[in-house]
Amino acid sequence: MEAILIATGEAQKLHPITDDLPTPLVPVANRPLVFHVLELLARFGVTHVVAVLQRLSGAVEAQLGDGRRWGLSIEYALLREPGGWAGAVARAAPLVSDQAFVLWGDQFLDANLEVLQQEHAAHGTLATLWTTTTPGLQQGSQSPAKGDGSSRKQVRLASSPAVALLERDALNALASTARPDSSPDAEAALDRAGVAHMLVALEGYWSPVDDFTQWRELERSYLESASATSSPVMSDAFVKGHQLTPGIWVGHNPLVHPSARLRAPLLIGDNCRIGRQAELCNAVIGDDVMIDAEATVSNSTVLAQTYVGRLVDLTSRIAERHHVIDSSTGEYAEIVDSFLLAEATAKPWTQQLAQAGRALLALLLGIALTPVWLPALLAVTAVFGGHPLRRSRAFARRASDGAGAQPSEFPVWRFATRDAQGNQPRLGAALERLGAHRLPELINVITGDLGFVGVKPLTPEAASQLTAAWQTKRYETHAGLTGLWYTDLPRDAELDEIVVSDAYYAATHSIAGDVRILGKTLRTWWRRCASGDS
Repeated sequence: MEAILIATGEAQKLHPITDDLPTPLVPVANRPLVFHVLELLARFGVTHVVAVLQRLSGAVEAQLGDGRRWGLSIEYALLREPGGWAGAVARAAPLVSDQAFVLWGDQFLDANLEVLQQEHAAHGTLATLWTTTTPGLQQGSQSPAKGDGSSRKQVRLASSPAVALLERDALNALASTARPDSSPDAEAALDRAGVAHMLVALEGYWSPVDDFTQWRELERSYLESASATSSPVMSDAFVKGHQLTPGIWVGHNPLVHPSARLRAPLLIGDNCRIGRQAELCNAVIGDDVMIDAEATVSNSTVLAQTYVGRLVDLTSRIAERHHVIDSSTGEYAEIVDSFLLAEATAKPWTQQLAQAGRALLALLLGIALTPVWLPALLAVTAVFGGHPLRRSRAFARRASDGAGAQPSEFPVWRFATRDAQGNQPRLGAALERLGAHRLPELINVITGDLGFVGVKPLTPEAASQLTAAWQTKRYETHAGLTGLWYTDLPRDAELDEIVVSDAYYAATHSIAGDVRILGKTLRTWWRRCASGDS
């Protein structure tokens, strides 16, 4: 089974959160909306997905990758300008081989796709659209087929269909007749293409997440469904984290003061700090959030890497670093007082422990490699006249800095391979061929500038070219001695290739993944030495 995922992010909604964040990546229960959609598709046997991208496309692609984490194969199609429902389907149609579901990447859907497929087969039309008049759980009903001269339907689509199922002929017709626009009206597009279709009321949960009220209601329903023992609103809600008590989840490495008052439904993300007598109820707390003493968060969402100050009361609000938004009206304010609301940059104890571990491991590795670096140091000193090390400037997030920290410049140490005039003696060429000129970078690991695995430390000049939001995603993790930029790209890779690789790593990195990269680094180094390209 195949699916077309419309992840164009064209909808102008959830401002200012989506100014720099594509709408498919808006979090629901601390996971992007589009992840929930892909999990639904994988659960019902879809194997091939064509994701149609437009606004901030690089950020979406970096998060989704090739789809293997869901057991899917994701292929991408790019729209140069907003194309609406019809334009997205027409763009994806040549990449689909058979009938396909069509879903939005920035809407939430929980429905039985097998039942929908059976309903579609029973209708015998080229297209079936499922919709509801309001978000939520609906009872099934249907209206007559259209496009073949039959009677008109009884209700009109409020906006876009929650999900559609199109036959190959319907896809061909849309591809030949679709005209670029920003309309989500699927029925109008099918009418223009002369495609017979049926409108059916959806049995399941659907939310277009058009405003902050719908977003908060969706998160509340999701958490309640995940903890419900009977008659949940959603059939397969999954919350990432450990469930302390029914309806309360916490992520990895939490620091929750014993006097904090926690009431369900509540989700606390990874690496969060909850202060003394803080009160949290019916809330979603993102990763790397700090809630200070006596603060109140009720019926609210606090997005990742946000600091909520002491005694601050967030009731029916969305808090995002420097912005606070009224979830009922959408009105927002930018908070300039960092004692009230700010970006969380303090280093938790786990970050300090991780840095101590990296420094110790780098020191031990340096001692073990003494037979390698000491002769190299003496030789370089002899050839270059007492100046064996060269210091270059790099721009990245330092490994010792906590989540949410800003990137900065720092020196990177390497053995000298060229003299002051730029001439390279045979020793310098040999060091570069073997990659041994990078051994002093272990100093940067000890000082906390670099990790063992991370994004590539770029020069300040190269970093200044990165202005798009998806390009700066690389700063969400630290720089490293190695990474996908070393194992998967040639030495002379273009900057764009490096940035895409780094953005993908920043979105998907894990401890297990880092271990795999370290193993692959050794194989890559051996291959480059053998070919003379280190």
